[in-house]
Amino acid sequence: MKNPFIAALPPAKDDDKQLMLKYTKGLADYDFENVKKMTVHEKIMAVNEMRTKFRICLSFQKQLEDAFHSSLVNSYRLRKLYRDTKAKIPANIVNQDVILHQKMYGDAADSANSSFALLGYSGVGKSTSLKQLLMDYPQVILHKVPGSEDVIPQIVYLVVNCLPNSNFNEMYISIGKAVDRALGNIQPYYEEVILKTKGLSSKMNKVIELIETFNIGIILLDEIQLIDFKHTKENSFEGLMTIVNATKISIAVIGTEDAYSKMFINLRNARRVGTLIDASTYTENDSYFKNIVSFMMNYQWFDTWVDCDEDMVNALKKCSYGIIDQLISLYVMMHIYYFEKKGKKPKVNGDYVRMVSRKYFPYMKQLNNLLKDPMSDNCLKKASEETKNHLKELLKKSEEQNKESEAKQIELSDMMLNIAKIKEPIIKDIENVGFDRIEIEKCFNKLIKKGLDDMSNREIKQTIISELTKPKLRARGKNKPLKKKCFKQSLNNKLALCYGCIFVILK
Repeated sequence: MKNPFIAALPPAKDDDKQLMLKYTKGLADYDFENVKKMTVHEKIMAVNEMRTKFRICLSFQKQLEDAFHSSLVNSYRLRKLYRDTKAKIPANIVNQDVILHQKMYGDAADSANSSFALLGYSGVGKSTSLKQLLMDYPQVILHKVPGSEDVIPQIVYLVVNCLPNSNFNEMYISIGKAVDRALGNIQPYYEEVILKTKGLSSKMNKVIELIETFNIGIILLDEIQLIDFKHTKENSFEGLMTIVNATKISIAVIGTEDAYSKMFINLRNARRVGTLIDASTYTENDSYFKNIVSFMMNYQWFDTWVDCDEDMVNALKKCSYGIIDQLISLYVMMHIYYFEKKGKKPKVNGDYVRMVSRKYFPYMKQLNNLLKDPMSDNCLKKASEETKNHLKELLKKSEEQNKESEAKQIELSDMMLNIAKIKEPIIKDIENVGFDRIEIEKCFNKLIKKGLDDMSNREIKQTIISELTKPKLRARGKNKPLKKKCFKQSLNNKLALCYGCIFVILK
């Protein structure tokens, strides 16, 4: 019998084209022909959209997708739901008191669930990639119990942002806050419960209770390096491992290179966290960086079109160290300086890139030199040589997988660039006619699998509209069993209802 908590999740992504398309976003309204008509203010507003709307698929995102889905599925596979209508478990959802009749427990005989650690330089795209990843997953699903008005809540994931100089006491409170937000509790409820609980071990037990009550699949601790590990007892991190052992939940960590020493001085912790994903490896690949620049420079607001030569690519690489956030910031400032320059406009080339970098980012060289030698950090120096060597071995596999992704993306880059250019305008045009964006995207993605060949934008639109307006056929037959489906609908923009799920009820 299928596990309903797993059945309600979206399937893993195996198609490289679909993955690249998901993480690659261009600017839908961009047209170089309109640049000459724009005021300086309009140009500044337009180029600033590069910071928030421009996205490109990065090599570690495939590994992140796989690790996240695997961790989530294993989290539910290692646990069992126990339900008893006589049991009355108080809960609070959308700031309303409800009674639940079930809890999910991990099997003590099973080994602890391992997850992943996403680590890399600041600005390489870790948090942004995580946000893009989670867009495909409903955060909360309410499963309807057949023949009853009861619901079984499933919190698929929690994102907990670690605060600067915080400790594990505050982390547990933040988990309560994240549960409140997931359940739509505008007034703090579970945050207050954990806040009022005295003692670190008691707070940990409250977190375990929340995991078992709301069937939480995975907890993602973002910016883990901000925790004050210096004044935090070593056994505090062991507390997280205790939660994993007791519930079989997945706990993943996301952070900068500082987290290497702060979390993994004890190699045992590194292995227990699970897969190590190095988000920084793409910054060393020159061919991959050239692809990123090529896609980025399809959007420019200079007076004349700029063709990027080898010297300019090298300058962009040297000044940004290949880090996507710094690259985009540098590119934006290249435009801002250009707009504000009075009289004759400067020539945009490699020297221009280096000049803008010196003018607006004088700190960048000093900062990026530190990235070349992460062991220069005082905390990292304290890490033992043995631990460092083992961590390099653990990260080697991640680096190899990322290189494979980079090679595939370079191979498909021209095709994906063309698709990314036309995708948003086509979807927007059809959406304006009155069709649902999600359904349009589904049809567009189906076309990509079949191959767009030499279809014009008009033909693509016609094909999608034809597919959307096609009457839906329903299979009929007295003897044919109805296939059970999970229907999810929005509830207060937070929850989803799942009907037709059958649970194994153990009393």
